[in-house]
Amino acid sequence: MDKQKVLSKIKKCLALSKSSNEHEAAQALKQAQALMRDFELTEHDVDCFQINEQHKPFTYRPSPWQALLVQMCGKAFGCRYYIDKAWCFKTHQAKSKVHFVGLGERPELATYAFDVLSRQLRAARSEYKNTALKRVRVQKNLMYRLDEFSLGWVQGVNHLITSFAGTVEEQETLDLYMKQKYPNLKSKAPTTKNATTQIKEQAERDFYNGLSEGEGAQLHQAVQGAKQQPLQRLCNMD
Repeated sequence: MDKQKVLSKIKKCLALSKSSNEHEAAQALKQAQALMRDFELTEHDVDCFQINEQHKPFTYRPSPWQALLVQMCGKAFGCRYYIDKAWCFKTHQAKSKVHFVGLGERPELATYAFDVLSRQLRAARSEYKNTALKRVRVQKNLMYRLDEFSLGWVQGVNHLITSFAGTVEEQETLDLYMKQKYPNLKSKAPTTKNATTQIKEQAERDFYNGLSEGEGAQLHQAVQGAKQQPLQRLCNMD
């Protein structure tokens, strides 16, 4: 029996060990302990088996607003997150993915939230570019102001979802999982752009316009056939 099958069986036994039937619960716990002993598995091995990962394509050089959106969606569901960058020799292009790591279905929910909000923000950026910023001709100034609008938008969305801290044990399991599986991960600040004082003053208005628009964003979930409901309700799930 391979390790994954053993872990799956242990997981089922541990679930049965919570049964209201005392005899059934005791037998299930005994079997789980025996399997762990026979295959030299630790509690950490069993806990990590419940950790899942989900990923989405991501920009190679994220702006502050993009990094903030990843951070917000990850924390909302008690997930760790990291960006994986690699060179594709087949297409001769640099590729990047953002990964969400967490227990159960939480990475899937974080990925879904990121996907939905990213689509809405792209639409909001396009609309803002073609209306409020349609007279801005210098590309550098246009991108700076669009990024400030986007940063405000992401901060405005923050009210939709609240951070899900999880238990201390869950956080310790995630920390150990990340340390063991990705020991070489390094933190890197997102790229920031320079601008003149005049452009920065104009961009401050763009930020607050984005903040206002972000507060009107909508976020609903329909994961695995579930009925649509406000996603923030899922932030309190166990």
